[in-house]
Amino acid sequence: MFKSKPTLFLVLGIGILLHATPLTPGASSQSAPTKKTTAKKSQPATPKKTSRRTASTSAGRTDRTTSNADPSPATKGTGREELRGIWITTDSPRDWDAVMKRLKDHNLNAAFVRIGQGGKVIYPSKVLPQDQWSADTGEDELAKAVAAARRHGIQFHAWKVCFVMNSARSLKAGRAANEFYDTIAREDRLVRDPKGVQGAWLDPSDPRNHDLEARVAREVASNYALDGYHLDYIRYPDLKPGFDFHYGAVARREFEKELGRAVENWPTDVISGSLKLRYEDWERDNITRLVRRLGPEIKSQRPATLLSAAVFRNIHGHRAKIKQDWPRWCREGLLDFVVPMSYETELDTFRTVTRRDLSYACGRTPYMAGIGGYLLYKPEAVVDQVQAARELGTDGFVIFSINDPTDDNGVMHKGLVDRQLAALAAGPTWTPAVPGLGGPRFKFQLSPEVVHRPYEPPAIEAGGSTPVGIRLADSSQTSDGPLAGTVSVEDLRGRTLDEPLKVSLASGEEISLGLTAFATSARPVIRGVVGEGKKPFVVRGPIVEPV
Repeated sequence: MFKSKPTLFLVLGIGILLHATPLTPGASSQSAPTKKTTAKKSQPATPKKTSRRTASTSAGRTDRTTSNADPSPATKGTGREELRGIWITTDSPRDWDAVMKRLKDHNLNAAFVRIGQGGKVIYPSKVLPQDQWSADTGEDELAKAVAAARRHGIQFHAWKVCFVMNSARSLKAGRAANEFYDTIAREDRLVRDPKGVQGAWLDPSDPRNHDLEARVAREVASNYALDGYHLDYIRYPDLKPGFDFHYGAVARREFEKELGRAVENWPTDVISGSLKLRYEDWERDNITRLVRRLGPEIKSQRPATLLSAAVFRNIHGHRAKIKQDWPRWCREGLLDFVVPMSYETELDTFRTVTRRDLSYACGRTPYMAGIGGYLLYKPEAVVDQVQAARELGTDGFVIFSINDPTDDNGVMHKGLVDRQLAALAAGPTWTPAVPGLGGPRFKFQLSPEVVHRPYEPPAIEAGGSTPVGIRLADSSQTSDGPLAGTVSVEDLRGRTLDEPLKVSLASGEEISLGLTAFATSARPVIRGVVGEGKKPFVVRGPIVEPV
């Protein structure tokens, strides 16, 4: 809850109210008196002429600034803050300068490069075997990729496939990877099915496997100038016939530790018996514990490194199947951004899935739409999904992948990715944009007047207004002093609906923004710069819809 602080407040034109009163259930908007002023009661914001004076508050200094709203439609790139990324697989050496230039030429700004999968990595490692093709070059493929990204101004996110071990068994993986797999299997660190048969997946309940993932993350973050560390397959195996795992001796031992007693009928009690739900909760906790651990591991080496994850869409169906509770990760602030893999061919389905999943992250964790470019054989289909993601209020997009796809009939669509990128550059990525990530953490609190709806943004009655609490939760990794920036109300295309306010906040201080039900969906947005290089950031708050 926000602490009550004595303050002055400033009422702005079309419904922005900035002050430092608490937003607790049942609390009035009456501010406490200070030494030099008496309290005023805030009124529902209405259009009115206001003073150009500044107002010093206990939350810092605020004043009005000129709006820089861009009225251009969403059909063209607006130059707004937006992550524009693409996943890049690594199965052979690449010309990384050509790759990064290709992204830059089409106004993408982030590369998600796969650095490891199947118990092997593309760089010389003290933790995992090096992929055979990478070792054969005698070079550090990761160092080359990072350097090229730097030269071309592209953010570099190290994409790590977690737990999956199947490719380590192939001849192509090389002897070192094969031997590593055999060692892992011999040490009983793989999952087992109900009959005790091992699967090619590291057991997520085994502390040794958590240590392994953490050591890799720490190694990469300490040795390479990353912008981000991106988790994939951060989950249990798919729960489907012939692929139902996690019932081995290690899983039993660790679960019984958590339970505080022995399980009498293993594994029946946890598959279909009285302990089924308890066991599934514990499995989800295993994954969450690792996500919670990895953030501090990478940030201890490189504080500005962003932690993100590629996650399953349709969380209700997959939360039980793969034990991936990413909405919880968003609530707890464990990720710097999340990328649900909304791989859909139908635009309406993509919109429905994105709108629903965005409701879990919005105002908590930046949301990037994962777009399945490999399924979209018409370039305009990628454009349509990027447009739809923007209109729904996402913070960016990541496309899978940079490789030309082969369809179910074995037909390779040569040149498809080039055509997709060209279509994007002629429309949504017409102008460059910065990702806008890496700013301080803010916490938003909506008042009890807001109607919370499942799978949809919160709502307020048309013509009404509601306070939104905004607290600077932590700026320790981005700023040594008070954080200066602007606060505004914007629609989902990034256009300001009233003039922004300049603010200066220290960690733990809070402000309150009065949000009027405009004719369109709106949200509070904070902008500023961080770091010695004055890197711009944006933090978008919860979307509120008029009803």
